[in-house]
Amino acid sequence: MTVFDVPSTAGATGARRVVRAPYAALALIGYSAWGTLFAALARGLQARELLLSVLLFPSLVPLWIGAVKLTHAYWGGVPVVEVKDWIKVMAVMDVLGLALAAWLYEAVQEAGE
Repeated sequence: MTVFDVPSTAGATGARRVVRAPYAALALIGYSAWGTLFAALARGLQARELLLSVLLFPSLVPLWIGAVKLTHAYWGGVPVVEVKDWIKVMAVMDVLGLALAAWLYEAVQEAGE
């Protein structure tokens, strides 16, 4: 029994229950990457809370929609193949967030000093 093997009433098999962990990781990695990037960019600004909200939340919409679609497919018994496009969108958002954070790291650190 794995950590993610939680009993459910949706009638999903054990193999399907374990499959959701990588998709949850896609949403969490993207959320963390974009959130950290925009928080670093907004650091030192007077209106950073407002700016962070204005920049971060619209950029996270594709991740949220993908996570909702995948969760709906999982609990509804829909095969993951039907929502594979959303998995691709979430993966692209993760790669973009991580790549931008790596690319802008030095510039953001120098600007903050």
